Amino acid sequence: MNIIAQKTNSGFLLVEAIISITILIMVAATSISLLVMGHRAINVNEHSLEASWLAQEAAESLRGLRDTNWIRYGYNKEGCWTSTSNVKCDPGGINNLSGSEASPNQFILATSLTDPPTLVQAKDPLELAEGPEANMNLPFLLYYQDLDNTVDYDGDGITDNDKEYIGPDTAGYTIVEPSKYYRQVETWQVAPGHFEAIVTTGWYEGSTPHEIKLPVTLTNYQLEE
Repeated sequence: MNIIAQKTNSGFLLVEAIISITILIMVAATSISLLVMGHRAINVNEHSLEASWLAQEAAESLRGLRDTNWIRYGYNKEGCWTSTSNVKCDPGGINNLSGSEASPNQFILATSLTDPPTLVQAKDPLELAEGPEANMNLPFLLYYQDLDNTVDYDGDGITDNDKEYIGPDTAGYTIVEPSKYYRQVETWQVAPGHFEAIVTTGWYEGSTPHEIKLPVTLTNYQLEE
């Protein structure tokens, strides 16, 4: 009888051990999944914040470009307020924002630490859904750039590898490496003296695209004097 009882107890102990191990594995797997999901959520939130800053920079640059045009082309505030170039504006305006709601114009915002921001027209629109490889070489991709390639900001003994500035590859600084972010400015005319724009800042988490869209309204409320 004792032998049978011992065998029965051993059987119960084995079953209990298996159940306990199974529960531990399930708890561990759930914990790991929660940690991974939490880490991804933190990354998405961080990148969303940075993308919103980049979108806001473009929106403020558009307004600043309009305001600067009023000063630079004071002889023709009505005709030159939408100029996207530093070249002297003719009476009809040059490189104006133009476009329509059905077919807006796409621009790259070329920012610089020494010159006013300018809009450079792009041939094709940004299509994040096509995947990161398809968009890698498009002009909308922003790059980390070195403010001053004669200064060793990070103290590693190399002067031209410091990620000090995010901008397009047309900004004239030493390109260090591509960032995660793409930025496009779309504009269209609603009525004379009234333009609408949408700034799109996008990035990928793995192969999944994310984007932030910021609408901007530009009006010419300061008519020619």
